[in-house]
Amino acid sequence: RGRAELVTEYANPLPLYVMMDAIGAAREDLADLKRWTDYSVESFALTADREREIFLHTETLNMQHYLYKLIKARRETYHDDLLGDLVRGQDGIELSDEELISLVREFLIAGNETTTNVTAAGVHLLCERPELQDELRGDDERIKGFVEEMLRIAAPLQGLFRQTLVDTTVDGVDIPAGSFVMLRVGSGNRDSARFADGDSFDLGRPNNAQHMAFGAGKHTCVGSALGRTELFESDRKSVV
Repeated sequence: RGRAELVTEYANPLPLYVMMDAIGAAREDLADLKRWTDYSVESFALTADREREIFLHTETLNMQHYLYKLIKARRETYHDDLLGDLVRGQDGIELSDEELISLVREFLIAGNETTTNVTAAGVHLLCERPELQDELRGDDERIKGFVEEMLRIAAPLQGLFRQTLVDTTVDGVDIPAGSFVMLRVGSGNRDSARFADGDSFDLGRPNNAQHMAFGAGKHTCVGSALGRTELFESDRKSVV
């Protein structure tokens, strides 16, 4: 049409379409899956009153029923996709319906809002700074650098709760075992001790991939490679 509403028409459906194809969901069900994943994210805030909580849990149940139908179909007829492989299992280990529903639901939630946020932020920056488009056009390596710098400066998940297992001290603050702490990924990604002038966007930053947008260690996001690929393709299309 020569125009588009960036978030609803581009950044929202892109990651969901990729994941829906991977589990064999019909693309016409996009609106339902988007609504369910949004409600799931809302429930994490723990700010809803009782009436809203009941509503959110009801929608979660609807999503579980939908995923169960997909799983049941894969048990009856194997398909060569992600869900088909999960249902088939490996090395004699088979997952229960409950485990499969939990895995696929997490897959859809974690890979949806996060990729949408960075996609929108990246294209918005390209609109604000059109000279960046000229720098990126036709240069896949620089586009990869752009993706990493966007992940660093606009981390899709700004923080996560963790619980301490032992007594510890951080920067002079005692934190007893069993305490809940909020790890601010967004703040760490701008730490001047790691990233020079960390609040600024620098396409040539040599260590931009050292960000923690995808976590680290055993908490590293299992979908990080997929997320990077989606962002790379969306940014490459944006500068063509």
